[in-house]
Amino acid sequence: MYRNFLAIRVVIAGASGLVGQELLDLCLADKTIVDVYILVRKQLEIKYEKLSQTIVNFDLLSEDIIPEKVDVLFNCLGTTIKNTGSDEAFTKVDFTYVTKLATLAHKKGVGEFISVSSLGADIHSKSLYFRVKEMKEDFLMNDSGLDNVFIIRPSLLLGNREGFYASF
Repeated sequence: MYRNFLAIRVVIAGASGLVGQELLDLCLADKTIVDVYILVRKQLEIKYEKLSQTIVNFDLLSEDIIPEKVDVLFNCLGTTIKNTGSDEAFTKVDFTYVTKLATLAHKKGVGEFISVSSLGADIHSKSLYFRVKEMKEDFLMNDSGLDNVFIIRPSLLLGNREGFYASF
């Protein structure tokens, strides 16, 4: 696939969270990125010429949420068990939504899929949080069909957060 590195098109899922907001700012400032598409649950109070917002019900993800000829999809979806209120809701956000998004990205021919995970991700962990992070990584690397997957494993995320939800 031919890529023009002077005209990159990106999608950010989770642009309203701590990591997603920082990434969005970087993408908007980068002159090589010509289109920034964000997938959000509600409209963000930001306007920028190269920014397009798509309001998404993550329970009903479909192929049409990802534009044609996207070079990079950044997955910044994430939360905590405390913020979701249950193991099932946490798993839905951190695993189900992400794996569905990766499957759709593969179908749309997205060049690279970059996903935030966590230091300590481990399928054998006693912590559901770390087990789900590893399950997500395993799916992305082995079962998504994507050719170029990059996993970012930060440690503790520090910063100003709105409300009691993290990145989702």
